[in-house]
Amino acid sequence: MEDNGDVKEQYEILNDESAWTGFRERYLSIEPEISLEVSTSRKYVARKLRDMGFSVHLADPSKLSLIFNTARKNDREDSYKLAKLLRLEELPEVHLPSRYSDDLRSLVRYRKSLGETITTIKNRVHAILASAGIRIDATDIFGKKGMKCILGSVDNISTAQRFVITDLLDQITYLMGKETMVEDEISRSVMNDSDRDSITFRHEGGQVTGQCSQGRKETPQEG
Repeated sequence: MEDNGDVKEQYEILNDESAWTGFRERYLSIEPEISLEVSTSRKYVARKLRDMGFSVHLADPSKLSLIFNTARKNDREDSYKLAKLLRLEELPEVHLPSRYSDDLRSLVRYRKSLGETITTIKNRVHAILASAGIRIDATDIFGKKGMKCILGSVDNISTAQRFVITDLLDQITYLMGKETMVEDEISRSVMNDSDRDSITFRHEGGQVTGQCSQGRKETPQEG
């Protein structure tokens, strides 16, 4: 779109490397501003364009529906409206995370999912022990000492329950090892960023938070 609002070009582009290469070679030198509506596929496109060196603006779809005053989708018409809003500096934008933040979010989400899975398995162990009237006297029954106490207290339950609880404890041990591996990977990622010096983790109430001592103060977190 020209500065006066006239449409200079409007067309579709295929999602393949040759098409993206052609787009970059054709437009990057003129430093255009690009606007896209947020969606899963368009986030991919936005990141690809950003990595090519383009200036990308992501539009907030919840606010666009009010501006466009319609829920009907028309790619050709929508692209015109987005370009017009961007030209008028009235585009309602949402933040496009950096590749670093995207990667860190993925790791933190995975770490959170591991913690949730472990909690579910621990609850099953608690249920089996309670149904058998077994009480474990340990500060942390899922620590090394606590697990030994559990295994030493299940001789009088059924073979099937003993098999299940042993397997559940093996799963907890395995997944806790995975948690450590993911935390180490997050720490390596943070250490490779010059703006950060150290990171610690807190897992409480279903949340995993990474706190850094310097630089950008907090890693992406999932609740």
